[in-house]
Amino acid sequence: MYIDQVCVCVCVCLQALGGGQLHHGHFEMIRIGINKNIEESHMFAVWRIDAPWKPVSRKGIGHKMGGGKGSVDHYVTPVKSGRIIVEMGGECEFNEVFWILVSKLVCFHFLYTET
Repeated sequence: MYIDQVCVCVCVCLQALGGGQLHHGHFEMIRIGINKNIEESHMFAVWRIDAPWKPVSRKGIGHKMGGGKGSVDHYVTPVKSGRIIVEMGGECEFNEVFWILVSKLVCFHFLYTET
C-alpha cells in the first residue's frame, strides 16, 4: 500500500474510487463545500494532492488539422484510483463530517472512510 492511499491522523478521508483528472473548478467546489460547513475552532481539513499542474492543450474551434500542438487551455491534477484527496479531523464525528462532504460532492465517485 502506498502512502498516498493511507489516512494519517484524522477521522474521515475522501478517497477516489476511479482515476481521472481534477480541474480548478473541482478544487474550488470541494474547498467551498468544506469551508462553509466546517467549525474552525475544533475541526480541520488537509489536502493530500497537489494543485493543478499538468497542462492540457487544445486547438481553437474551426482550425484545420496540422499546424502543430495547440496552446495550453487549462491545467489539471491527474488522480489515480485509491488516492486520498482530502482528510478531515479534529473533534468531530463521522456523521457530522460525512454530511459536510456529501452536500457538495454528490457528482463524484468517492469513498468515505473512517479511521
